[in-house]
Amino acid sequence: MIENNPTNVSTAFEMLLEEVEVEIDFVGNVGAKAFEARDYDKAKEALQHAGSLTGLRDRVADLRKEWDELAAVAERQEDEETKEERRNLGRLRRGLRTPESQYYRPILQVLTEMGGSGQVAEVLDRVGQVMKPVLKDVDYDPLASSPDMPRWRNAAQWARNSMVKEGLLKADSPRGVWEISDKGRDAMERMPAADEASREETRESRSTRPRHSSARHDYTHKAAVAYSFKGQRHEVRTFKEILLGLCAGLRRMHKSEFERVLTLRGRTRAYFSKKRRGMADARKVEGTDIYAETNLSANDIITRCYEVLEHLGHDHSELQVEVRDR
Repeated sequence: MIENNPTNVSTAFEMLLEEVEVEIDFVGNVGAKAFEARDYDKAKEALQHAGSLTGLRDRVADLRKEWDELAAVAERQEDEETKEERRNLGRLRRGLRTPESQYYRPILQVLTEMGGSGQVAEVLDRVGQVMKPVLKDVDYDPLASSPDMPRWRNAAQWARNSMVKEGLLKADSPRGVWEISDKGRDAMERMPAADEASREETRESRSTRPRHSSARHDYTHKAAVAYSFKGQRHEVRTFKEILLGLCAGLRRMHKSEFERVLTLRGRTRAYFSKKRRGMADARKVEGTDIYAETNLSANDIITRCYEVLEHLGHDHSELQVEVRDR
């Protein structure tokens, strides 16, 4: 059903926030280059412009917060008939980054576990682990202005700035260090472990798509050309290479968890095993002592790929397959 609700305005604010943040990052890079070139006037102008943009960004963040509070009140007061009318208005497409507010508790939690403070890089690494169940595919995309910076990491740093403004983190911490405040400790106890709205959205998106994306594609009479995983493209000659290459990449990402694939099996045989016996075409996954069954059709191989992705907590959309007609 087409649906409209107050979160669409929050979505629009999130889009605006990210656009402003990208511009701030760009202007900052311009200023840094000007400073290196000893063009101090231009560097000063860029610094002032970045300051103005940061002020604008903070005002937009405040407006979003105000809207969320007003929308929450309105939603509580609406009856079912009004909600139904709203749902029929149409809605914006999803797929935007995880909202800044959802970083608050993970940041506070990580800092508490680290004894109250920590170096930025380590804090962010831990926050990324805590937020794995919440972050979307789009959160892992790199920033256009900083290809080495994933969007979630940038968003977490902006969240830190807002938390300092709200008194949840200390403003006078040493450079490169984040530190929780007493107000932050108290607030963490009242915050839910994860934003329920985000969980609902994730459940909704998963419930409306096929369990295996291969159901939407027929690879019969197709030849494999390449596959892409997490933005990295790999050329291949066979579908078997897609399965083995994907598994090798996932093994590097999930060293201690990869053996969970051993539980994947059909009605009569295992898809992965540490023994070759019983497999028609066993191929070892690079870096492991685990064999994968590859005596499968192209469609079945891609289905296995999606099952492995799901088993290790990834979304189907992280894998793209390129083919050509035979």
